[in-house]
Amino acid sequence: MVVKKYMQLVSKDKKHLIKACPYVFVFIVAFLLSCYINTEMDDLILKDAINKYGNVFEWARFYGNNWGGRILSQGILVLLLQLPDIFFQIINAFMWMLLIVYIVKIFDYKQLLKKDVALILFFFMMLILLPSSVLRWTVFWKSASVSYIWGTSTALVTMWPYVKLSFNDVPTVKDWVLAFVCCIYASNYEQIAVLLCAGMLLLLLYSAFSNKNKLPFKSLVLGSVLLLFSIGFTAFFLAMPGNTARLTSEIIQWYPNFKMYSVFDKASTGINYALGESEKRIAFLYLALAFIVLVVNLKRNSRLMKVLSAICFVFYLFNFIHRIGDSLNGTFYMLSRLFALADFEAADFVITGKRAMAECVNIVMICFLGSSLCVLEENKFDMTIFIAFFGGLATMAMMGFSPTIYASGHRSMFICFLLMLCSLFKSSLVIARRYM
Repeated sequence: MVVKKYMQLVSKDKKHLIKACPYVFVFIVAFLLSCYINTEMDDLILKDAINKYGNVFEWARFYGNNWGGRILSQGILVLLLQLPDIFFQIINAFMWMLLIVYIVKIFDYKQLLKKDVALILFFFMMLILLPSSVLRWTVFWKSASVSYIWGTSTALVTMWPYVKLSFNDVPTVKDWVLAFVCCIYASNYEQIAVLLCAGMLLLLLYSAFSNKNKLPFKSLVLGSVLLLFSIGFTAFFLAMPGNTARLTSEIIQWYPNFKMYSVFDKASTGINYALGESEKRIAFLYLALAFIVLVVNLKRNSRLMKVLSAICFVFYLFNFIHRIGDSLNGTFYMLSRLFALADFEAADFVITGKRAMAECVNIVMICFLGSSLCVLEENKFDMTIFIAFFGGLATMAMMGFSPTIYASGHRSMFICFLLMLCSLFKSSLVIARRYM
């Protein structure tokens, strides 16, 4: 009996070790990648913060009053920069792992793919399919990684209970506790905070009105409280005087004409920024998504959907061809006209008929693609893809209201591109289950 129990314990330990292998693998690779991150530019200023202001609280007071509201994420970096690099590298690798784990949990909720395979697969999809220029100024820069990698990972942890509710499952106490803790950090970064609040609200409403089985009243109350909690912290960080001071400084330095634009001008600029930059830099992802939509709709009875899906696929195939030719040679060709969007920043604010037509075509195509992805499974609307696809684009479009829309470079594209990759990941699993 003793020997039998011992063998059972050994067998359980082996199973736990095998299950831990993909997590350890992702952590080790992320740690090694983190070793390539240098301390540069803004990192050097933050590293000197304790020496200049005496302690992190005095620095936070100065920063919050004079430069911005990201006192939490940047404050943690201030403390880490006082320590040897190994401390940042370990925590950064853990945040990488947290990001991948929760992406797989959310976008493969039904576990269509084995978790160990899914973790490693998506990890390398990120490294291979996301533009290197975007990764360089988010993942491989300390001042940015604490906002983009850490902010996105904590936002996904916060959103996890809402995803469970949308699938008619009841979140555990652990899920809620982690969500409340991570919510504070995620609310500190503007782009992800706005997306988080909107995503939480949509998932909560979807859970309350679409599920056939009634969810526990307690879960809906906790979801509402956490949503208000997130909105409150987001408002708190956005209301810091430093944001106003920085806005004035950035307008003077980067965008002197910014205050001349109306709300419509800023919104239009942001939409064009989201469309133009995403079509340019992740043309392959759009093409892959359009192909998935085409494959699914060809199996359906609706002739209209077949035709529209074929048009959408051809459009993104042309986009893919155009971006390759343009990046290699920069030659103006007939396809260029199809993707030449309206210029809302032109001095005379005149939009030609051809550009207006191109604008409409691009908007219609992106809307058709996104909405089709949300209904890949018949008689079911996928709220997670809706939030990822349109919410990702919204994080770029909201940059139209920031004078650093161009000065930020490729950093502000990271969340959108990552969520587009999540959309591709989930939609690929959906059609794999159906056709394979």
